[in-house]
Amino acid sequence: MQILPVHTSGYLFQNKQNHKNTKNNDFDVYVSQAENAATVNKSETTELQSMGLLKSLFRHSSGSVITINDLKTELEEDKNSFLLRTKKLFSDNNIDISKEIRLGTDSNGRVVVINNHPDKAKIEKIFEEEGDLSNIFRKISSLDGLVKQSNVFSAFQQAYSKNPKTAVAQFSFLFNNDPVLFSMVIGGKGNAIV
Repeated sequence: MQILPVHTSGYLFQNKQNHKNTKNNDFDVYVSQAENAATVNKSETTELQSMGLLKSLFRHSSGSVITINDLKTELEEDKNSFLLRTKKLFSDNNIDISKEIRLGTDSNGRVVVINNHPDKAKIEKIFEEEGDLSNIFRKISSLDGLVKQSNVFSAFQQAYSKNPKTAVAQFSFLFNNDPVLFSMVIGGKGNAIV
């Protein structure tokens, strides 16, 4: 059997059997192919787990499951490591950290200074040159979002089990599409992660 694209509306199944049985046979073949693909994907997942892919992405993973506590531990370690390394780089490059530096990402994922710091250009150049440091910042941003959302959704779930209408009203912000943007403050009055 051959599956050919039919414009943008779907697919045309070509089968060499007689025309009367084509629809049923094609459907059976299609289902069989989908089941085979699912089996292959399951075996690939098992293979990736056995290779320790999760462990390579998350230090605190047991290799098969990642808990919210694993993410919290990883997030705190990454924040501390990032701040130590960044402060050293800023010191080595004579960047004034007595004034608050607020870091975020732009629409292309680049680490940028999102406030008016006098060394903005120098700071952004450091992150362009230090790709692994930029990746750590993006990882912190992602982990921070996951941890915060986990806490909020857990609270929503508990409230919903008690009174659905009240929970939806109380957590209505979950149902809008406004993204919560991550930023990190270095220097100034202290280090705060917002």
